[in-house]
Amino acid sequence: YKGGVGTGLGVWDNALKTLLFNRVREVPAARKKVNELRLFKTRLELQVRDIKEALMSSEGAIPVDVSPVLPEPVFIERSDLENSLPVKAALFGIRDGLRTYIKEAIKAVGVHRFDPGFTEILITGGGAYLPSVVDCVRDAVATLGPAYPSKVRSDYVSALYTSTPNT
Repeated sequence: YKGGVGTGLGVWDNALKTLLFNRVREVPAARKKVNELRLFKTRLELQVRDIKEALMSSEGAIPVDVSPVLPEPVFIERSDLENSLPVKAALFGIRDGLRTYIKEAIKAVGVHRFDPGFTEILITGGGAYLPSVVDCVRDAVATLGPAYPSKVRSDYVSALYTSTPNT
């Protein structure tokens, strides 16, 4: 059975931009710097993916350059992003959507449950790099039984990508 549950990772990007912009605006002196805030917002649009990737690969707080608004960086932690309401809502959507999808797949295949020996759950795309998404998928498939969370793979790379020259 092929298919799956997808969600736009723009949710994480937008939540991160909002978190950072709000952190900057918390500083009273920053609120008066309208032109600098515009510059920061524009630069943030260009750098949000890099900031998100650094944040997802870090266990602690990372500094984010917020110049020209503030001379010192703002620190943000992965938990700040993962506990934001938009990200939590997206994770609930993934979990609930995957649970529904699994029920439909089992019904379509005509079995009572999948055999864990012949089952792999692949996370592809940008979500494979987000620990919260991987954990969410493991949580969703745990309803199938204790063997299934270990069947979740986020390291899958299609042979199509490995055979394509990097030009």
